[in-house]
Amino acid sequence: MKIWKILAAVLFVSAVTAVTVFAHPVGTRGHPAEQVTNPAINVGRGLNFSDNWAGYVATGGSFTSVSGSWVVPQVSATGTSSDATWVGIGGTTSSDLIQTGTRAVANNNGKVSYQAWYEILPANSQNIPLTISAGDSITASISRPSANQWTISLIDSTTGQNYQTTVTYSSSLSSAEWIEEMPVRGRSFIPLDNFGQVQFSALSAIKDGTLLTPAQANAQSVVMVNSLNQVLAQPSALGSDGASFTVTRTASTSTQTISPLSRGRRVVVVVHGFAPHSRQGRGKTGGGFGERFDE
Repeated sequence: MKIWKILAAVLFVSAVTAVTVFAHPVGTRGHPAEQVTNPAINVGRGLNFSDNWAGYVATGGSFTSVSGSWVVPQVSATGTSSDATWVGIGGTTSSDLIQTGTRAVANNNGKVSYQAWYEILPANSQNIPLTISAGDSITASISRPSANQWTISLIDSTTGQNYQTTVTYSSSLSSAEWIEEMPVRGRSFIPLDNFGQVQFSALSAIKDGTLLTPAQANAQSVVMVNSLNQVLAQPSALGSDGASFTVTRTASTSTQTISPLSRGRRVVVVVHGFAPHSRQGRGKTGGGFGERFDE
């Protein structure tokens, strides 16, 4: 599964009229087809927007662990669509990303299947052999026990299933993410399904050796918008515990085709071999990618 994300730092005006989507400051970021992409962003002042991410991103330090819990949403679909929920490290201000989570995939008849996965850029995502259903309580974590060694863990506390693997990967350690995403297949976004709401909880990250909540890590919210700058998915403010939030799907129609030359965008990021686009405007630069899957 492949998904693209591009974050945008914007200046907020009463209505979202001046939106700036930023590309990676380093030039490239990548994700494959139907994947869950993560936004590589250099968080600026004001709001942060993405073509396919909604959630929170923390930067400004070395991140060696990230974790979070959520309940797999009951998806409503009438045709081909998808969504992905994940935690990850890297990819916001760098071209590397390691991530794990769950996703819903609806076929052209609207039949929905649920899957668990992990992805390490620039490789495609890998399915995790767990049976996932709507309503399951999931806890996902990624940690670095030693240099370039990463432990990926996913637990379904509803069914008692769990999965863990250790991989070798060189990470920039530059960011931590808690994201709801619209995936990408080939050069097109898979339409975002109607997931209703996703509630993230028990969120944490280890930054510079200290265990922090997103609030303590000064995580910034990211809003998913379509080509008309209409909000597709909106994260709430962080809860009073600093470690929880909800992403709500709106009624807006998602963008289905990635057109690098449309909307004044220019190709600046490579997502697992595919070049996404970025909206240009004033502000700092950032970028993004995400998780993708191929069928």
